[in-house]
This record gives sequence, C-alpha cells and structure tokens, in this order.
Amino acid sequence: MYISEDILTGHLRAFLKKLLQKRFPGLSRSDNLFLMIDEEVIIKYDITLKEVYEKKTEKDGWLYINLSI
Repeated sequence: MYISEDILTGHLRAFLKKLLQKRFPGLSRSDNLFLMIDEEVIIKYDITLKEVYEKKTEKDGWLYINLSI
C-alpha cells in the first residue's frame, strides 16, 4: 500500500490497529501491535516513514513492514 512519507510510524501503527479492530472484532484494545522490519521491532514511533525507508528499503525499492500482535 502507498503511504505518505511524512506520516509518523506511531500514526501508522494507530491507523493499522483501528483498521484491524474493525476487521477482527475479537482484537482487544489492550492488544499491542508491533511494526517490524527485518525481524526487528520499530520501537521509536516518533520518526517518519521517510526516515525508516531511507535506512531499511529493500533492493527492489520497497519498504516491507510486518505486523505482529
């Protein structure tokens, strides 16, 4: 999916969590959602996707983010 490079990773995390809660009603508000790249959890949620992209982009030019609950 295409996302603005100016969005903070924390905002992306919150958006995805709301989206998943609507799709999967059994998902609790207290469940944590982790964003992962290369099996590393993104701990800082106050950085832009552009910063993450510049550091973690793949050779094909895409940034792959895995979700873990």
